[in-house]
Amino acid sequence: MAKDLVILAYSGGLDTSCILKWLIQQNYDVVCYLADVGQNENFEKAKVKAKSIGAKDVIVEDLREEFISNYMFPAIQMGLVYESRYLLGTSLARPCISVGIVKAAKTLGAKYVYSFNIFLTIMCISYYYYKGESLYGCLLLFHAKTTEPITMKFGM
Repeated sequence: MAKDLVILAYSGGLDTSCILKWLIQQNYDVVCYLADVGQNENFEKAKVKAKSIGAKDVIVEDLREEFISNYMFPAIQMGLVYESRYLLGTSLARPCISVGIVKAAKTLGAKYVYSFNIFLTIMCISYYYYKGESLYGCLLLFHAKTTEPITMKFGM
């Protein structure tokens, strides 16, 4: 029986590497997705790490031009800043990366897309899945120290 395919938003760090291993242990085929939006990252090192953990494949997509043209320039033109002094570079990269990862999921026929973040004491695991042509989402929040569920939200 074929395994379900998962696309994992992967950074090469400890958190996403642990999630990669966990997904493999849950009997999923996992393709790791990394996006180059101009950050100073060693993508080759992350790619080798993901493959050594057991990723079926690793996609490193160059989104620099799209990020600058479709996200950064409009933000600068509108004067978008945070706390009256910070440009929104990191937060603007997330929707750009999301578009890239969903396109990759559709192209590869993945059933799920996972992303993972830790915010001080809250661990956030979000995943999306396709049912027909619809994309559904689930956000799981856990207390990072106890791993007790805080909330679970489902939506379209």
